[in-house]
Amino acid sequence: MNHINFYDDPFQAGCRWGRSLRRQGVCLARPYAALLTEERKAFARLCLPHYERYAPALLKEMKGIAQGNQIDFFDLFTFVSTMYCFTFQPRCTCIAWRKQNRAWLGRNSDFFSSLSPWYAHCAIRYPHSLAFQGNTTAFVEMEDGMNEAGLAVGLTMVYPTIVAPGLNAGVLVRCLLERCATIEEALRFLTTVPIASQQTIMMADQTGRIVLVEANRQRVQRVESTGFLVATNAFCHPDMQKFNAPFPVDDWQAGLRRQTATKAMEAGKPVEEILAGRHGFMNPRDVDKDTDTVWSVVYDCATRTTRRCEGSPARQPFFTDKSLPR
Repeated sequence: MNHINFYDDPFQAGCRWGRSLRRQGVCLARPYAALLTEERKAFARLCLPHYERYAPALLKEMKGIAQGNQIDFFDLFTFVSTMYCFTFQPRCTCIAWRKQNRAWLGRNSDFFSSLSPWYAHCAIRYPHSLAFQGNTTAFVEMEDGMNEAGLAVGLTMVYPTIVAPGLNAGVLVRCLLERCATIEEALRFLTTVPIASQQTIMMADQTGRIVLVEANRQRVQRVESTGFLVATNAFCHPDMQKFNAPFPVDDWQAGLRRQTATKAMEAGKPVEEILAGRHGFMNPRDVDKDTDTVWSVVYDCATRTTRRCEGSPARQPFFTDKSLPR
């Protein structure tokens, strides 16, 4: 994974990073150029006012990246704002659990192995925002992370049957990490902001609380537990199941991953072992499909400590990261 530090001003931070990549001969527009259809551009135009209202710092960061990398800003914005809305790609697993008034969150990120040179671990500290560390298969958006207040957040994508202009799953995770210290604050944000995509958002905080949110533009449904919670790539709450795809989708055995994690948690197995697939199927490695678990994390909200595996935990070890401010 790449390691990226963004600090100071969002525009300047984005510009520095974009410029550094350009000097290395990396043009950020190349990987997503083929995705920029007229349909996506039209959708992005409808999303832009929502970013101006709810995520202005992210717009500044994207404008900086575009300027530094010498690419078109709106093309970059189109790529970021339409993620999770037009294709069903990342298939991931989240587990949250609590014990003795402490909470943890674990997540496997399952994606395409060949794109691993783009995956990044980011440390971000901007003025007037909470500092956080997070991980992404792209840039700007975040798929999991924990902030200096001890709020940990992780997403799983759900097939996009309901799509509307707004903030998508990865942007929601980033906004939560930057502005929310507790799950209660995060829930208020999620019930206020227009949501573009379908996703689950798992959360754990320093108070020992764990909550799973299943959400789209039409409904935000919370599930709370005093034990553990598991999410993969489908809605499970009775009020949300009607939003799942009405036809079979290639979800990389999301149902089996959920079953494995649930049974192993009920048996009290260590979460790192569960994520590594030692207690049943969890890691969708398929050389022909180019799929694998590309990173795995466990966030300890009480100590602000992260255990991270940069690669598949079935083959790579976890290591401890204590660099998040406390």
